[in-house]
Amino acid sequence: MKVNIFTVADSVALYEQGKLVIVGTFDNIHSDGCPFVFRPFGIALKLTVGPRDYGKNYDGRLVLRKIHTSKAVVEMPVSLKVPRPPKGRGMSVIFAANIGNIKFESFGVYVFEFKVGSKVLADINLNIIKTPLKKKQTADKNNK
Repeated sequence: MKVNIFTVADSVALYEQGKLVIVGTFDNIHSDGCPFVFRPFGIALKLTVGPRDYGKNYDGRLVLRKIHTSKAVVEMPVSLKVPRPPKGRGMSVIFAANIGNIKFESFGVYVFEFKVGSKVLADINLNIIKTPLKKKQTADKNNK
């Protein structure tokens, strides 16, 4: 099993015939202050599987946590069923989910991990950044 795509985006969708649609990938989230609740966003995962995976089910997990901690901000199960493809054809397994209302308690680096068992197969750093204060513009005294 090999991870080809693992990303967070504004939204994701899985269309008929296995088409994965990803809109607006990102790895930085800006906020004026913490804690805050982040709008919905999507998670996309595409795996290439081989003959030894055919016909198997894998119980994975997506875990979002602040880096250097073990407490999960989000943890969701991912059940992957690998069918047997027609002879001579390769196979991909796709997972797409839109989630939201995630509460970030503090600024800093978070990590999104895709795990099967205790093994991390892929991870993404997600930076929660304080939005810089905009300087107030003063009226030009010469313009009336």
